[in-house]
Amino acid sequence: MVMKLIAFIVLAVIIAFSSSAFAASDVVRTASDEVGPGAKVRFLIDDFDLNISPSRTDRFDGDDTGDKWVVFRTDRSDAGKASPDIKETGPSTGLFEFEIQLVPIEGGEDGEPVDVRGGSNPRIGVLPGDLLIVSYEDNRNPEGKKSLESKIVAVKSWDPEFEQDKESYKSGDRILITITDKDANLSEDTVDSLSDIRVFSESDPAGQRYSALETEDNSGVFELSFSVSESRSGSVFAKDGEEITIIYEDKFPADYAIRSRQINNPEKEFTYTIIIGEQGVSAVTQSAPVLKDTKGADVPEAMVDQQVILSTEINNNRSIALPFVAFVEVRNSDGQTVFLQWHTGTLNASSVTGVGLSWTPDAAGNYTVRVFVVDDIANPSIISPVSESQITVLKNI
Repeated sequence: MVMKLIAFIVLAVIIAFSSSAFAASDVVRTASDEVGPGAKVRFLIDDFDLNISPSRTDRFDGDDTGDKWVVFRTDRSDAGKASPDIKETGPSTGLFEFEIQLVPIEGGEDGEPVDVRGGSNPRIGVLPGDLLIVSYEDNRNPEGKKSLESKIVAVKSWDPEFEQDKESYKSGDRILITITDKDANLSEDTVDSLSDIRVFSESDPAGQRYSALETEDNSGVFELSFSVSESRSGSVFAKDGEEITIIYEDKFPADYAIRSRQINNPEKEFTYTIIIGEQGVSAVTQSAPVLKDTKGADVPEAMVDQQVILSTEINNNRSIALPFVAFVEVRNSDGQTVFLQWHTGTLNASSVTGVGLSWTPDAAGNYTVRVFVVDDIANPSIISPVSESQITVLKNI
């Protein structure tokens, strides 16, 4: 009798422990906390209490009313709510999934928001800056109480970023360009693509159109690959020294929400250029910086509190015009930067351009002046070696 009682107690403890173990933490989750306005967002609800039939895949229907225990909405005051169908990922997993299609609102704040739809194809209208909110009303959490589990996902848009796989290319090379654009990642479970990317040169203005494939599911990183040739053989045709231009039309640029209120087509073109042949730090060269006074005459040294001009001459080694940004930096004897300014412009083909920036030193000492040139201020690539010189600043007696 005692043994039976002990066995019964042990069995009761095992059952209680098992029930506690199966009542797993009720969690609403997704793969990313930030998504683009055209993405399809997959959510998971982890709750073994919803596993009604251990032998089959359970399913619960949603509707457009948003009166079910799984509800989605946005933080927009004029947005409604709805409930999606949710389906177990497999028999007895206790893990339920659903996807919500985000639809960009046309006309911005003054436009008509897309109706919120639930059921088997849930969708909702959004703009960058909105918050997508999914709530799950759990009748029994691990503590045996009712609770409300929520997940908030930010809707955003980004400008693309370009990166080339090599510093320089020559005719016959295969060029690989990486385009990072997080809002072009429309589905986290499939490899997305960017289509109709135009690639052309001065000698081949018609060029070619290519697609770029996402490197893997949910990466938001895309690879564009093409060949360049000096013969018209189906590749992009470009002569040595010419630029190849890549134009990508981004559906959801960073300022998409603003543009959608101002223009009919909020898409934006982004351009990336590559020089074929001699390029990189040999595209331009510049003379060592020298000191000049405000009238343009050379001076041997600077004086404290007196304006001087830090001057250099930039030589365009290419036979085409080049946009440029010349940086002039002054470092003190401790290696600290005490002055940094830049000058922008365009270098004419095979020409020399003088650049001078004014500086008024505030302390005596020995300084190093450095000059280097890049092609663009927003997405810079260095196109010259660094040139430098030593200067002395004297006290003004």
